Amino acid sequence: MYLRPKNCVSAFLSLFHRSPLLPSVVKRSTSFPRQHYIQHIEGILSNFGEITAGIPQGSILGPLLFVIYINDLPSVLSNSEILMYADDTVIFREGTEVCKIKQELSDDLENVNLWFKDNMLHMHNDKTKSVLFGTVKRLSLNDELRIDLQGKPIKNATYYKYLGINILST
Repeated sequence: MYLRPKNCVSAFLSLFHRSPLLPSVVKRSTSFPRQHYIQHIEGILSNFGEITAGIPQGSILGPLLFVIYINDLPSVLSNSEILMYADDTVIFREGTEVCKIKQELSDDLENVNLWFKDNMLHMHNDKTKSVLFGTVKRLSLNDELRIDLQGKPIKNATYYKYLGINILST
């Protein structure tokens, strides 16, 4: 069960753009209309829209503020471990029973998804993959690891590229 934990820094950052209490220098650098977007959906472009929250892309403090913003993500996991480097995150679980691994990963992914929604972020389902690691013999005895995220199955892969290193399932 996800209890929506929030630390003081993350709570502050979630209000970062709207706060009247920010020092004038920081406020001035983020308050003028400099961010607009065009969303491309099925060949149709949207109208321009002002982005009313967040940190400007390319800002010097952007990476640091992002890391601080997501620093409480590991607290929503109850069964799995997590590796985080910048915006690349890996959630993993070890075990001998594929059925139990599947259930526990699914529970934790649901909590992560809720955390993302609460923090105005979204998961890229197309970039999310699952890999079942083991020996060739062990993998041949087990069913495929099928995990759903938001009602859609996560793609299974035979390897995962993490920080430039290909990690094979066998």
